[in-house]
Amino acid sequence: MALGSARKFLSGILALVAAVGVLATAACQRQREPEIVARSQNETRPNVVILMADALGPELGAYGDPAAVTPNIDRLAREGVTYVAAYATSGSNGAAYASLITGMHPQTLGVVQDWTEGRAWTVAPQPEVKAFPELMRQRGWFTFRVGPDVDPFGGVAGMWDVNEREPTVTWPDVDVPQPFLGVIEVSTLPRDEAAAAAARKKKGFFERLFVKEPEETPPPAIDAAKIVVPPYLPDTPAMRAAMQARYQRIAAFDARVGETLQRLERSGALANTVVIVAARNGPPWPRAERTLYESGVRVPLIVRYPDGRGRGTVSRALVSGADLAPSVLKLAGLQPLAWMQGRDRLSARPDPAASFVFSIQNRVGSVYERSRAVRDGRFLLILNETPQTRLLDLARRGEFYDAAVNGGPPPLGQTHPRPRLELYDLRADPQQVRNLADDPAHAASLQRMAQALMAFNAVTPDMSNATTAELRDRFRPAGETPVTAPPVLREVGGRIHMEALTPGSSIQWREDEEHPWKLYRGPVTLPKDGKLEARATRYGFRESLPQVFDARKR
Repeated sequence: MALGSARKFLSGILALVAAVGVLATAACQRQREPEIVARSQNETRPNVVILMADALGPELGAYGDPAAVTPNIDRLAREGVTYVAAYATSGSNGAAYASLITGMHPQTLGVVQDWTEGRAWTVAPQPEVKAFPELMRQRGWFTFRVGPDVDPFGGVAGMWDVNEREPTVTWPDVDVPQPFLGVIEVSTLPRDEAAAAAARKKKGFFERLFVKEPEETPPPAIDAAKIVVPPYLPDTPAMRAAMQARYQRIAAFDARVGETLQRLERSGALANTVVIVAARNGPPWPRAERTLYESGVRVPLIVRYPDGRGRGTVSRALVSGADLAPSVLKLAGLQPLAWMQGRDRLSARPDPAASFVFSIQNRVGSVYERSRAVRDGRFLLILNETPQTRLLDLARRGEFYDAAVNGGPPPLGQTHPRPRLELYDLRADPQQVRNLADDPAHAASLQRMAQALMAFNAVTPDMSNATTAELRDRFRPAGETPVTAPPVLREVGGRIHMEALTPGSSIQWREDEEHPWKLYRGPVTLPKDGKLEARATRYGFRESLPQVFDARKR
């Protein structure tokens, strides 16, 4: 080899080695544990952490389930308050979630379609509606969300300083200042191994080479003999196997709760943090999720208060999913907004106790469904406006559905039309298998519950009676998702004032691509280089094109 060629070859090798070193260093630096930044001495506002499961009923040790292995959630119950009468506003995931973050009922928001095969539109709620994470961000909380993406709106950039949508992410990969609001989403649905493998393939070569994957903790042993199969499902080996695998996923959710508590304890932030365990709706088997029975909308709710309030107690107060948003605002020292339909049920001075809670179930995929429910703590009344829709038609397809329809007796009451009215005594019949609607002995209870439901419907704006075409035209006029208008930027005395033109939109701004987007809360001092960019977002809309302000070109 000629001397010149040898030198070039050697130089190439050295350059490659240097590049490998740089990339390896960068990859390894990502392993640095993000920190919770110590709070300032004058800071008194609390942090709030919400650990949210997607489809979970009271299948926890704290609620007396003998098969559950949930030591961390059980610890929270011992150190906090366990609410045993908490109910989702809908048995559908997206509708229930919309209520949790806005304090509104889904029929008022227009979240009345449960998508099963891709979303045809995103919902644009009323212009005044803002999710509580955005309201807290406006008042100075650092807000983050991690976990699977379950967003019925779209255009939610205003809610979060950090929004990590990967299912495996457990905490934001940045230092978190106090006070903060963290929403940690965890799925208890069967894991999609193909999707997990695809996510791993997205990592670059050097990251896979130098960054060690966290080891997954093996699932705990679940005693199949302790599993209680509901009476409306066939008790078969296939059903028990599906239940056993589900309890292992619940244990994985519990492990996430434990990791979060350890992180808060190590940083000293637990002493200033409200920790909430909650769920959107009930478990994913037939006659549960997407229905209004207890199995569909009764959800866990455990709150650990930093001052130790109510330590180890159980509350039977009725709590609606619409109550979470105003309650979190009050816990943070903020006032709920007048347009919120929910009420504060969790702070030291909550609103007066509710006499009833209400839930709604609407169309699932192509299946038309319309039912309403009211509870008073003892009785449950369900009004089926589409009694011809079979419960089995609403069920999520998967391991539980297969176990329910194959190899066993037909699921109880799920393969034929339903009665228009269903009344259950939840104390005497916790699984709701004996309908009392035609029992003369319960006529007074039936009338009282029906009157409460009619009164609620009379004062609650409702889009659920709109046709699919009407909803599509409302949220995708002319077949297109609306686009948020760009903000108007103007300089006044060296500060940049920003104005949103689309009603209900929010503005985010940043100095350049190297800096994160910030929520606009008032006039911004012009950066030293005289340049910044801003965008506008509105729930249910596409975000605007960024607007660049450059003082040098003015």
